[in-house]
Amino acid sequence: ARFPYLISAVAFIPLAYASGDEDLVAKFMESGFSAIATPVLLLTLGLAIIVAIPMIIWMVVLMYRAYTVSCNIRGPKAIVTFIISLIGAEVLSKIAILLLAHNL
Repeated sequence: ARFPYLISAVAFIPLAYASGDEDLVAKFMESGFSAIATPVLLLTLGLAIIVAIPMIIWMVVLMYRAYTVSCNIRGPKAIVTFIISLIGAEVLSKIAILLLAHNL
């Protein structure tokens, strides 16, 4: 179900290397947190967003289909429990990340 994220990540690896972000990072580090976004960077980010949104939708659809098949439920009950499960998983993962970051 997470395969669409892999597609978008692999698609933008060459763009990330080709956009010349090293200069932007160097300026950012030298100037004390004030960097200017270049048109190439803005175009790359815009294109990434345009590709990422359909991939996220596709990923959620695949997750929902897997959930309904695995739990053998349909209809409103499936939708409500899937949304609650998805939100719960996100909250728990953020708590786990915060706990890990705090302990390091």
